[in-house]
Amino acid sequence: MEEQKEEQEIRDHNQMKKRFIREQIKPQRRKNVIRLLHYSILVLCAAVLFGGISALSFTVMQMYFPWQDLDENVVAVPARPTASQLMDVQTVADGVDQETLSNLENFDKVSSHLAKIGGRANEAIVQLDKSDTTFSSVFAARDVSGSMPYCGILFHESEKSYFILTEYSLADYADSLSVAVKFIFGKTVTAKVSGANERLGLAVVCVEKSQLTKQEQAEMVIAELGDYSTLSLGRAALVVGKPNGRIYSVSSGLITSEIIPVPVLDHEIQLFTMDLSYQKDRRGFVLNTQGQLVGMLSAKHTKETGEIDTAFFSLSDLTEDLNRMIQGRETPHLGIYGIRVRQEDFKTLGIPGIYIQEIALKSPAYDGKLRVADVITEVDGQAVQSMDELHRYLADCQSGQEITVTVYRLDDSQSKKKKLKVTVR
Repeated sequence: MEEQKEEQEIRDHNQMKKRFIREQIKPQRRKNVIRLLHYSILVLCAAVLFGGISALSFTVMQMYFPWQDLDENVVAVPARPTASQLMDVQTVADGVDQETLSNLENFDKVSSHLAKIGGRANEAIVQLDKSDTTFSSVFAARDVSGSMPYCGILFHESEKSYFILTEYSLADYADSLSVAVKFIFGKTVTAKVSGANERLGLAVVCVEKSQLTKQEQAEMVIAELGDYSTLSLGRAALVVGKPNGRIYSVSSGLITSEIIPVPVLDHEIQLFTMDLSYQKDRRGFVLNTQGQLVGMLSAKHTKETGEIDTAFFSLSDLTEDLNRMIQGRETPHLGIYGIRVRQEDFKTLGIPGIYIQEIALKSPAYDGKLRVADVITEVDGQAVQSMDELHRYLADCQSGQEITVTVYRLDDSQSKKKKLKVTVR
């Protein structure tokens, strides 16, 4: 009996052991295997992702930081030559390969070329200040401090006058729109502000040629206006005027961002940035590598460009405004800030045109019942789809002229067409 009981207990124990293995151990092993598989998959995905990011980063850095080119341009510093080597100059020269020497020579030639362009352009730079009887001493004192005077650039010539581009604040500062102008060859004359545009921050100063001798007129350099299409990401550009805060200094850099559209009143300007460290008091004009005047430095738009690089706006789209300032005329004022309706906004707005973001208080647009979120599609029956097109149309108008502005306005979830009469001024 005892033996049978013992055998039965063994059998029961074995059955319980098998049940425990079946119900506890095997599921636990299965969970461990599944967990291990999950971890393996996660590690594999992380490795693939990390590899992809590394490859992409390497590709981008290769595009913007060509290491091969850097390696080719780095010259290793040779060890101190021995006495015998000092006797043989050619032996030392042979330590630098000819390709590296050629690259250095080309770099030096480019630097020299840019320096000549900058030096030549600086001959078109003038100093501007409030006109008074002691302006010569004022010029001298402020030039030493590096804070004043204003700088301008000769950019246009007529039969009887020279015209200088400068910043609007000078016109606002000058008494009776009269300023003193000092040329690079030392002559100082009195001039008048012929036109100013507060919206763009520009002014044009007119100098009568009769104040200058024939020899002095022969020495004048007039900057040639160029198009911003000559600028592109990574290309070199020059800054003349006061790029480091001192008059007649020259700086160069590379374009770091291009064609950033920024709405201004009744217009839109194109901003660029270049890799000159941002300085609040920096003033000057931007040239392309052909020496053409393409832009003017701006410290007003750091919200759009940041404060790391130096921002400048293109002058290409402002030729009509410059011509009006030369002639002493103002571009009629509508009073809106707007942007072109983007393709992705068609579902909401339903039509291409100019979306009004802001309306100046008491402006012609405000008095004419235009409102924020209206979409302008036509002016006097002529289609307009951008602020540039609207600005060009306004430039042909006269102050006091009544125009018909066609807008689409959302009303009860429906876009309704309205024609509004506006008198520009």
